[in-house]
Amino acid sequence: MILAAHARSQALGDLLVEGQYEPTGDGDVHVWPCLSPSGEAVVIVELDSPSGETLLQFPTRAIQDFVTAALETVPLGAEEVDVDEWLTRILDAA
Repeated sequence: MILAAHARSQALGDLLVEGQYEPTGDGDVHVWPCLSPSGEAVVIVELDSPSGETLLQFPTRAIQDFVTAALETVPLGAEEVDVDEWLTRILDAA
């Protein structure tokens, strides 16, 4: 399960980096740059699931700051998450 989680986190990181400049995404997550009604540069994140979809709008500067801080902490490709272990900890604590 580590590889699957790694692929998802890598893909999300790539989407946030690329989505600031051009539409990107395939499947359940799409990201694209846009202008708000007031003319502010924003990034739209679309999340789709069997139960519905949602659109999230973030100021581009906030996405840039988040991506910069995240990459300084964990460079792309260096993520490692053991989803099974994480889920077990959460369920055991409940």
